[in-house]
Amino acid sequence: MKISLLCPSRERLNKFITFTSSVFATVDDINNIEIVLGVDDDDPKIDSYKRIANNLNFVDLIVFKSGLFKEEGLSGLWNEMADRCAGDIIAMVGDDMIFKTNNWDKKIIETFQQQKDNIHLIHCNDGMRGSGNKYAAVDPLPVNSFIHRDYIDAVGRYVQTEEPNIFQDTYLDTLFRTLDRKIYYHDIIIKHLHFSEGGTKDSTSERLEETRVGIWDNNDLFKRKLTPVLQRELTILRDIIKK
Repeated sequence: MKISLLCPSRERLNKFITFTSSVFATVDDINNIEIVLGVDDDDPKIDSYKRIANNLNFVDLIVFKSGLFKEEGLSGLWNEMADRCAGDIIAMVGDDMIFKTNNWDKKIIETFQQQKDNIHLIHCNDGMRGSGNKYAAVDPLPVNSFIHRDYIDAVGRYVQTEEPNIFQDTYLDTLFRTLDRKIYYHDIIIKHLHFSEGGTKDSTSERLEETRVGIWDNNDLFKRKLTPVLQRELTILRDIIKK
């Protein structure tokens, strides 16, 4: 199995370099992974991103067409990267994440290989929701998530598009938690340097936050727009699990 790390980035070259370096430093076998780097065609730093992709054979660059984010939101970026990646296991990550634990790739792959089917979500300690006494005993929100391509083939897409700039991780969490198919590794640390936890807020994070005004933590919106989709996909996946 091969893991595709989907990583959209915009004007955050230094963060992407740090992210990529951490992946390279901690993998058991670099041939186990590919980093799928997604950048906008109008990104001021696109030439620098291209140079990185040209120099690292485990980085695959996808250039998003002009206006994709505006037209389809964050979901459009995730789904395009998932459609074009080569991996069997697909991971939702960010350029503000740092891999800390050695041989994480080996454990993720071996875990999928040990299951009777591939309808599972694996996620790891992000250092903010999954660490410390407050969260040590719970299964946190999967802000990093590893799912198999069989899930995408079954439901027809990687992430939900009904609310394109929010709830991607919440939706996957609800879906796989309902199926009792979530596996959490507290001992694999993928540190998330989110601005809300002391990271740096920049124009890229602000662009996304602007799309979420009035809908952040809106449970009624989630229920109204996403529950019907959730029920449909639960039916599809339960049929696969029963076989």
